[in-house]
Amino acid sequence: MEGFVQYGSWILIDPDERHIDLIEETIDLENLCDLLRCDSTDLLNLGDSYLGFVDGEGAWQERQTEWEFDGKSCWGPMLIFIMGNDDLDMLSCSEEDLQAIENRVRFLEETEFQGPVNSQPLSFKHSCCLLYTSDAADEGLGVDLG
Repeated sequence: MEGFVQYGSWILIDPDERHIDLIEETIDLENLCDLLRCDSTDLLNLGDSYLGFVDGEGAWQERQTEWEFDGKSCWGPMLIFIMGNDDLDMLSCSEEDLQAIENRVRFLEETEFQGPVNSQPLSFKHSCCLLYTSDAADEGLGVDLG
């Protein structure tokens, strides 16, 4: 994408602001990474001739705000355009495209964010600690720090 510059109207989804908007901008790699708040990007096929740029590491690092597109988890902002003759032939979006995309986006409530699987809240009310040193472990002894 080196040297790539494209002017048009794009759909920007920003889950931090809980906002979907049609923006008119010149897109180059630096501007794209600024909009997506990332260092690298991925290109997703969203169906119906739509493609979306996302944070290239956001999904596996889960470092940005989670939201859903067509019921699938996404992380961080997304810039959507209509696919032209090839992946980097970006055609402008319209107000009708914006309405179609809005129906496919769901911002999650804070209580719906996915945490680590089987995570349990920590509770220290009735916990105790048993410390083993290497000498004590050899002899099967422990020191109760209570």
